[in-house]
Amino acid sequence: MEANDVKMSARIAHAEHAILDRARELFNASGDDIEEEQAMDDALYALRALKSCLELHGGFATVESQSGHPNLPRSDGFLA
Repeated sequence: MEANDVKMSARIAHAEHAILDRARELFNASGDDIEEEQAMDDALYALRALKSCLELHGGFATVESQSGHPNLPRSDGFLA
């Protein structure tokens, strides 16, 4: 595990963005990608569980976007 809380937070946010970017690509592409979609859902679930654990134990720093606003999940699962 990452010892630096800010670095861990940034890595989690980066992983979430990468997964959600790929999900958008699959949404716009035709084809049967059920297995990859399920793997991405599982990965997002695990990342959010990790983030929740870190938040509960005070080890999660909010990573801000370039606009200065925190990257928070929207109700549709994408990051704002």
